[in-house]
Amino acid sequence: DAFQRVTEEGLGFLKSGEKKKWRRPWVTLFRQPLQKSIAGRPYTGLNQTLLLIEQTQMSYASPVWATYKTWASKGYQVQKGEHGTEVTGWFKTDKVVMKDGKAVIDKVTKKPKVQTNMSFKGWNVFNGSQVLNAEGKKYGEDKQVNEPIVKTWEDNTEAIAKLNAIIKNHKVEQRSGGNRAFYNPTGDGFIQMPPAEYFESASAFYTTLSHEMIHWTGHDIRTGRHTKIKESKKDFNNNAYAFEELVAELGACFFDKYLEIENDTEVENHYAYLQSWIEGLENNPYMIERASQMAQKAFDYLLEDKTAEAELVEAEQELVSV
Repeated sequence: DAFQRVTEEGLGFLKSGEKKKWRRPWVTLFRQPLQKSIAGRPYTGLNQTLLLIEQTQMSYASPVWATYKTWASKGYQVQKGEHGTEVTGWFKTDKVVMKDGKAVIDKVTKKPKVQTNMSFKGWNVFNGSQVLNAEGKKYGEDKQVNEPIVKTWEDNTEAIAKLNAIIKNHKVEQRSGGNRAFYNPTGDGFIQMPPAEYFESASAFYTTLSHEMIHWTGHDIRTGRHTKIKESKKDFNNNAYAFEELVAELGACFFDKYLEIENDTEVENHYAYLQSWIEGLENNPYMIERASQMAQKAFDYLLEDKTAEAELVEAEQELVSV
């Protein structure tokens, strides 16, 4: 059994005591595209840093910014409830020197004297992900605004098809943008991923997404795992978070086997990640056995045919109403 083998391999690695460092498989904040105005001019200094942070925290897909008025002139409307981000800068204004109601003439140039003043101003800009055009599309949805950093992906159309089928089957809400990969339990829960082109390889993208999908299964409307772990946190050395990470990463290992991703780098990164969290459970390698059971349940849940299940429920309701 492939899943049993993954668990045994993981236990053997953890027991060996060999330390591996987990590596983030996508580019970091300051390797993202420069934040720029809609005219294409990059922001500089503190403005560049602040807008990079805002893009990451708000998970905006676009690195493009403009004022409310500028967006309107381009045919885009800032959406209701959106808030601008303040940027600042120094502005130069020239004023003709006046005396007794007349311009003072420079003795050398024979032209009116001009006094230059510098003023510091702040104004709000909005991201391309905060606006919609007349067709209801965000800025950049009809064009590539994220400059690809990872140029080459291995071609694995079968893995893509398998994963997309699961996402469609379960109606998994997946959002793209920013620099973090995470599961948000708000409402029915959604998955946030950095743009796919930021990942160093296709397998890195698939395994990261599958890790978050395992987290997604723990919601109360699905397997209810998150609540069960919290209610019995003493069984996990009071570190429910670490245990849940073990479950998610083991589930991602199972996905690798299912998607037939054979990549030594990803396998090593899996085990390094597992090892980093097992330490949070007081170095108890056998905790991974319990986590593997929950990971298997989560994986099995994702492979269930929800379309067929929904059709069966609908048919039963029709019979009752007859």
